[in-house]
Amino acid sequence: MSKCLKDDCENDIYLECYDCKDEIINSKKFFLRKYHIIVESDALGKPMSVNAPYNLSVSHSASKLFVGITAKNIVLGVDIQNFDKKFLLNEFNEEISGEKPYYIFVMATSVKECLGKFLGIGLLAEKEIYKIKQYSQVSNSVFDFRFEYFPFLVGFSYKKDQFVYSVVCNLDKSTDKIKSIFLEAVNNGFSNNTDTKRFLY
Repeated sequence: MSKCLKDDCENDIYLECYDCKDEIINSKKFFLRKYHIIVESDALGKPMSVNAPYNLSVSHSASKLFVGITAKNIVLGVDIQNFDKKFLLNEFNEEISGEKPYYIFVMATSVKECLGKFLGIGLLAEKEIYKIKQYSQVSNSVFDFRFEYFPFLVGFSYKKDQFVYSVVCNLDKSTDKIKSIFLEAVNNGFSNNTDTKRFLY
């Protein structure tokens, strides 16, 4: 297990992206092999750590794997989307009005995926539950999303190459630190090979 993942670390946040290339992505085996974390899924498929005091969130698209591991007092939902694959996302994002670049719809869909993971329900609820109230551009490729029915949560999303990476977290004293970690990931770039970069506080 990484030395960063310690049982007594109450504020640990760990975000990492892997290029798994030709490997078959199996999250349970991945967590066990890489972090020595035994993972089981709850009734709705949410990954849960059996042997370590951490919350887990994971997403994969094409060959990319995006992992979020946090201390029990911090909850994150993470998502990655390949926007080279064109899907009709307008109906799922009816609150996004007007002519917008396609990646905006991908980002909106991605933060909704994150919200579902944060809540532990995936996208199983009525789509109205995930409604975005507003969004704004934080920097060149980074956007901030707020939710109609969850004003205490915030989503951050950014595009890099043909992928959109997103995270949803509580809007509280930890938000600035999480945002800083996320923006550091944006500025430095995630690893595009099996060597990893870690973003911690």
